[in-house]
Amino acid sequence: MTVNSAHKKLDRENPDIIIAGCWSPARRRFAEALKSLPKATQKNAKETVAYESVSRIAAIYHLDNKM
Repeated sequence: MTVNSAHKKLDRENPDIIIAGCWSPARRRFAEALKSLPKATQKNAKETVAYESVSRIAAIYHLDNKM
């Protein structure tokens, strides 16, 4: 079964589930943005969109690993 056919099967069997695809490219960009901050600014990084995004994607990964 290919990934595409698996997604179609999941969609038929679970119409309420939304296939979100791979979050790695988005996470990587946000992580790179955090790393590019000056050292002094990194201490306040928790207030940035990049930090919030990496945190939320980590939560998605955590839930996915439980499945």
